Amino acid sequence: VQPEGTRDSEGSQFWNATEQCCNFDGSTVDDVAYLSGLIDEARSLYPVKSVALVGHSNGGFMAYRMACEVPEKLDRIASLAGTTFFDESKCVGTTPVSVLHMHGTADDTIAYASLPGHAGAEESASRWATKAGCAEPPVITGTRDYLSSVDGEETTVSQWSGCAAGIDIQLWSIFDGDHYMIGNSDAYKDDVAAWTTGSG
Repeated sequence: VQPEGTRDSEGSQFWNATEQCCNFDGSTVDDVAYLSGLIDEARSLYPVKSVALVGHSNGGFMAYRMACEVPEKLDRIASLAGTTFFDESKCVGTTPVSVLHMHGTADDTIAYASLPGHAGAEESASRWATKAGCAEPPVITGTRDYLSSVDGEETTVSQWSGCAAGIDIQLWSIFDGDHYMIGNSDAYKDDVAAWTTGSG
């Protein structure tokens, strides 16, 4: 299922996700209800074993919002360059879900690091590790090569251990990756697909 967001006053599609991104017109559209309805419809029509939400940028923010507000609707989220709520109290759900956070360290659109008013990549993943009772800190389990523009294996895979049964929390830190570049790699797409199905 590949849902489309609402169009804003400039004609750009968006999700009404977190306070940071990207409902700039103050729309009252309820995308949590919309996506929840799509999940319910899919479950009613097909033998769905698990639900994973995958999003880039604003889509990643929306995946985090869904995990925060309706964790019972899904099993996994994978967010590329989109972070969770800055205000942690807005992430009201207590049920842990598996989280894959992927982020370029040179992203100048959505910063990798935590900043005032912004929960960064490591903070976003770590919060979900806490919800799942994982052990801190995460362990580096490998490196990968997704970017032809960077010599060698630029992506570091960090994984938390000791999490609640069935929960997998990972952070893929893409050295010198920007906001868009990694999505063009076939190897990256294959690895994300494997993670969302629980086979990688």
